[in-house]
Amino acid sequence: MRAEPEIYERNSRFTSGIRDLRAEFEIYERNSRFTSGTPDLRAEFEIYERNPRFTSGTRDLRAEPGIYERNSGFTSGIRDLRAEFEIYERNSGFTSGIRDLRAEPGIYERNSGFTSGIRDLRAELQVYEQT
Repeated sequence: MRAEPEIYERNSRFTSGIRDLRAEFEIYERNSRFTSGTPDLRAEFEIYERNPRFTSGTRDLRAEPGIYERNSGFTSGIRDLRAEFEIYERNSGFTSGIRDLRAEPGIYERNSGFTSGIRDLRAELQVYEQT
């Protein structure tokens, strides 16, 4: 998040409240010193860049499962997002924008191997690919 203050300073179109992911990824892409640990946005940027359907603002979770399914080349790791993907599919009322946290706790309850920690998006993406 060393780069994050610079995101807001350099992007006049960056709106308050909800993060403009298009702006955010541009910043992280330009900061090669940004390392994994906190979400690896260099990896995440590639996903969104290849999917023009993906809108700015909070994440459009209707688009997100398709995005992850189409992108391989990431290592296995922490979160079992096969379970998460199923949750989103089963919740037809799940709208774009902020995550439905009522659904999300169910994800973690069914995955005993789920460990605490920072999200590894490289791992996250491979799991979607395997779904």
